Amino acid sequence: MDKLNEAEPESPASSDDALTRMEGFRGQKLIRIPADLERSFAEGQMSRQLYLTDIGFYPPVDKHRVERESPLESHVLIYCVGGEGWCRLGNRRQSLKRHSFVVLPAGEAHAYGNRLGESWEIYWVHFKGEQSSLMAERLCDGRFGTGILLSPRRELLQLFQQTISDLEQEASREAYSFANARLWHLLGDMVYRRRFDLGGEGRAIDRSLEIMKARVEESISLADLSREVGLSSTYFCRLFKKRMDQAPIDYFIRLKIQRACQYLDFSDMAVQEVAMALGYEDPYYFSRVFKRIMGVSPLQYRKGNQH
Repeated sequence: MDKLNEAEPESPASSDDALTRMEGFRGQKLIRIPADLERSFAEGQMSRQLYLTDIGFYPPVDKHRVERESPLESHVLIYCVGGEGWCRLGNRRQSLKRHSFVVLPAGEAHAYGNRLGESWEIYWVHFKGEQSSLMAERLCDGRFGTGILLSPRRELLQLFQQTISDLEQEASREAYSFANARLWHLLGDMVYRRRFDLGGEGRAIDRSLEIMKARVEESISLADLSREVGLSSTYFCRLFKKRMDQAPIDYFIRLKIQRACQYLDFSDMAVQEVAMALGYEDPYYFSRVFKRIMGVSPLQYRKGNQH
């Protein structure tokens, strides 16, 4: 059961399939997916992978508290865009600052609300599906119940706003299905963009990416890159992996192979010439690296991609 310690709520709509239910805050949005459609999405070949069950928005409010003693079957994402709040998962309570989000996993009791003496403004979504646990894990790296900073982006807010708006305007199966498709975009965007929020150290990674792109036809070592950005090799490598999910030199090699594909697709350069252009003195070594990344040799790639 959800306990709401807030302003006296208005009476909910009588229909079981009502899309919008007010809970007492002017400007609040709350969309619930009808139960029959939720069951259909849970069984659909594509939709069962990931689908939303609830989505909404609270305008700047105080005296807001939600306490769920009975765990939900869905995962909960709360994105704080104004003010400051808190959340509790198990016996741990943590603050939730502006421009941060928290993921509360399915099956665990939790609570959240605004910070005493301060209003907060949040978007939220509940989601289920066969891939929902994996998505929840990726969103927060398994740090459930912990506020994670995310640089403010107008596009992300628009995804929330447009999804809510569309579901308010149209109650068709197509509208709900499109909302599920947009959910992949919304959550995927948060997973992707979160890698860039490394604070001041993130600028060192940005600089290393610029260097690799500008010098893709040269040879660069890990020591060279680390020295260029002013970090030790070990620390730089750890930061880079956190951001890009791969080692710096592995990323640099993939940039080179990407450029090699362009040469093979759009020029008549021989494989040996492509190798030399990308800083590989041994064309046989280049061919082995190319095949490891692309699955075929440079010659096979060129033959298979003739237009």
